Amino acid sequence: MPSFEDTVRFIQQAHEGQTDKSGEPYWKHPVAVASIVASLYNGNDDEQLAALLHDVLEDTPVTKEQLAEMGYSPATIEMVRWVSSNETRGSMTYLEWIQHIADNAPLGSLKIKISDNQHNTRPGAPPGLVKRYHKSMAILGDALDYRN
Repeated sequence: MPSFEDTVRFIQQAHEGQTDKSGEPYWKHPVAVASIVASLYNGNDDEQLAALLHDVLEDTPVTKEQLAEMGYSPATIEMVRWVSSNETRGSMTYLEWIQHIADNAPLGSLKIKISDNQHNTRPGAPPGLVKRYHKSMAILGDALDYRN
């Protein structure tokens, strides 16, 4: 399985040319999410790698088959798949999709999505998104507490 450092290099390439809303290189966001997963949840290797990869299926041409060929574990790929809206959302609203994740996804996916939303609500985030992400974090947090 690729290491944390290998995965950081990979996401730097995969997200090359992409920037976040503040103009920062986009790959820094998944690194921050992985850091939150590690610090808040003592995330295991699969969870931390999935956190690094959490946007590659959604925002790049990378496929889950390519991730498997690269040596990522089925558990890592499954967590990434669950938090990728193009893989699991379908026609659901955002909060319906979040409830679907809360009810069905591996626990690591809940940790990753909470951490993703937490990073997306950092100072300067649009108030409408902050409200939506706070609702999402509440749903996912309740599910995580219940399922643990």
